[in-house]
Amino acid sequence: MSVEVNDKTIKFVHRSGAAAKIYLYGAHVTSWKTSDGKERLYMSRLAKLDGSEPIRGGIPIAFPNFGASPSAEDPSLSAHSTVKTTHGFARDAVWTYDPSSTSGGGSDSVSAVFSLSGTAIPEPFPRTLSLQYRVNLTADSLTTSLTIVNAGAEEFKFKALYHNYFAVEDSQKVAVSGFAAGQGYVDNMKGGSKEVWEGGDVPMKVETGKVFQDVPAPLQLGLDDGKSRLTITCDGLSDCVVWNPQEKAGTSVWSDMEKGDGSRFACIEPGYIRDWKVLPAGGQHTATQHLVAER
Repeated sequence: MSVEVNDKTIKFVHRSGAAAKIYLYGAHVTSWKTSDGKERLYMSRLAKLDGSEPIRGGIPIAFPNFGASPSAEDPSLSAHSTVKTTHGFARDAVWTYDPSSTSGGGSDSVSAVFSLSGTAIPEPFPRTLSLQYRVNLTADSLTTSLTIVNAGAEEFKFKALYHNYFAVEDSQKVAVSGFAAGQGYVDNMKGGSKEVWEGGDVPMKVETGKVFQDVPAPLQLGLDDGKSRLTITCDGLSDCVVWNPQEKAGTSVWSDMEKGDGSRFACIEPGYIRDWKVLPAGGQHTATQHLVAER
């Protein structure tokens, strides 16, 4: 195992040659290479890595909002309404890396822990809120685990999601498996209409924006592009967005991508987003995803 640390990034390398790179800005995983040397995450070549704006690609963390900030009409969401960044503050905050947390984990894995707490939690959010993020690497897997702790005397509401950008050979050939027939979802390509999945794989041949809601546990999905296959297994997350802008990549709000980038990635995004999850006073919640490269 080797670890490279500077004021912006942490890179650790497993004895098999697998490697992961994480920016402190957003605790953002920007690279995951498996033991065969293959990069498993898409990163936009136009992504800014200087902390001036959220990073496009990799594994962004959406928290405590998903999408645009909510209205301040609900007093329990008044702090959430002040967040100017889409998908919440976690992805444009500077996290703290704990050097003592990086260990070889025996011969099979290497891990690191990042945290966001105290004055790093932006006002007006309560400073009794804290986040811990663990990234664990093996020869052919990556596990990310986000723990939200509410040490305050009042409940806290949140949404959370891993906005995974997986690298694919050609998104036209992508098949996402694991959603059973009868599963409810929202189709953003049909104006947010509520639909029922008819079964089979989810393709990405055209612009895709499906939000599968309240998927029975455990949430287990597969991503296959004909040459590579990943499995995604989740705990503490029961919704999933399947998204690709296709020909719209490089335009509008996706101008930090290059035109044609829609063919280079597939977003499979496990989260808890269908409503606001309530974390009671003194409570905590852990959201984990386990990514395995099968080929």
